[in-house]
Amino acid sequence: ARTVDLMGTASLRVTRRLDLSLRYQALDRDNRTPVALWTPVVTDLVVRPPTPNRPYSFERRDLRLEARYRPGSGNRLRAGVEWQSVDRTLQAIGTSDETTLYAEYGFQRWEAASLRLRFEAASRDVSTYQWPQDPGLVENPLMRKFNLADRERQRVSVEFDWSPVERLDATVAWYRSDDDYESSPIGLQSSGQDSLNLDLAYTVSAAVQAHAWISRDRIDASIMGATDYVTPWRADTLDDFLTFGMGVSARLEHGLEFGLDYLAAEADGDVRTQTSAGEPSFPTLVTRLYYLRAYVQRQVGPRWGWRLLAEHEHYTSRDWQIDGLGVDGIAAILTMGEVSPDYSVTAVRVLATYRF
Repeated sequence: ARTVDLMGTASLRVTRRLDLSLRYQALDRDNRTPVALWTPVVTDLVVRPPTPNRPYSFERRDLRLEARYRPGSGNRLRAGVEWQSVDRTLQAIGTSDETTLYAEYGFQRWEAASLRLRFEAASRDVSTYQWPQDPGLVENPLMRKFNLADRERQRVSVEFDWSPVERLDATVAWYRSDDDYESSPIGLQSSGQDSLNLDLAYTVSAAVQAHAWISRDRIDASIMGATDYVTPWRADTLDDFLTFGMGVSARLEHGLEFGLDYLAAEADGDVRTQTSAGEPSFPTLVTRLYYLRAYVQRQVGPRWGWRLLAEHEHYTSRDWQIDGLGVDGIAAILTMGEVSPDYSVTAVRVLATYRF
């Protein structure tokens, strides 16, 4: 493949408080991979006709115009427009054009705090959707791939930084994003994401620092499908993630350092289907991860050093797609009897380092 990437920027100070900037980028990728026929094997009983590989190529153009205005002390306004055009080969669409409008307000008149608000609205329009005519590739002609479909997006974000005392820094960030695919008869219909994050950093002393953070993310989506050309079905998904972490590190005299880190992550996924048969919802997908690490290291002389590291990880999950099936739980198929991972592992390592 041959890739060419060109980029240029220009800026202009209109007044003491107003600046303009322009950025342009051109990226061309010419994929020259030879085309050959391949025979996909779905199962031992189902073999598709030979299908060629598709060496995708594209030409992308990005243009951004932005204005920055400072109305007064501690206030900052930014607004702009971004335009992206992509020409593709050997894909379901030939051209896509996306326009994004955004505005941002920053406020920092408080001595120990600052606030940032941002809003974005994006619209993507694509050319006529046409499925590649590959032998053996049968798709519903109404289906649209979400990355190659018309889309409307709105996103809002808020970020607040606060330092109530000299040694403590805190950041709270939240954003919400909504995507709509109204022109997709079959495929992803809509999706949304909420994210809330809290980060804390505390300087105990010149040699000791501590930190902690917690994050909550929720992703929902609605999908329309069809078992054939006339029988539709709908699925709504909701994924919930909760992540927490904390740690402390210290640098003492004589090149001695130590640290302790802890991480906990929990995820739940729900899938609810709506079909003419009225099937119940699938069981919840569950994942849990807990991780603890402790280390001590010391620099011995200008080149040599050593490090002692101890780690413990516990992971558990439940996945209805594989649990309970066994090696012969699917008709006409033999599997390896895979089950959801569930383990605990502890590792201790001693390392010597040398700097050349």
